[in-house]
Amino acid sequence: IEDRGYTVFRGNSPLTDEEAQMDGISFQTWGVGRSMRFAAVGMSTPSPSGGGDAESQVWFATTNDRSIAAIEDPAERREKLADHFRTWHDPVARLIESTPSQDILVERGVAHRHSTKPVFDLAAIIEHERRVEERAKAKERGQEYREPPKPVDHDGPGPVLIFVGDASMTV
Repeated sequence: IEDRGYTVFRGNSPLTDEEAQMDGISFQTWGVGRSMRFAAVGMSTPSPSGGGDAESQVWFATTNDRSIAAIEDPAERREKLADHFRTWHDPVARLIESTPSQDILVERGVAHRHSTKPVFDLAAIIEHERRVEERAKAKERGQEYREPPKPVDHDGPGPVLIFVGDASMTV
């Protein structure tokens, strides 16, 4: 895993498409410097009350300003993030401000080493991650990690069975 040098903030604004004035359009805006980006897309989910769909705007923001992520109070952090994007086009700051502060996720931007090339075999990545986790668990237990046996190539002749014993199956 490689740290990309920025923090990712993710939120789900309760503003409807009409309130956000998104006109059904999704967008991603890139800033100049400071690894700043912002993207939003409208989303409809079944309403909890059962009265049709509930609209919201799913968004993410990135910046390499670590001071924002360091703020522990969620409301204060949300305000600082909104201020960071205040000069950007509408509805960027409004989407941030309308999102419940405790619901804004904060995480470091990272890239998996496999993401430097196109992913053609997702199963291989999942298997690699499973082995990394198994190695860590074995190390925690003070045990040596042993690679599991490689699966039989299904294009081959199949498994070989060897019986040891005589005609009466006595070993």
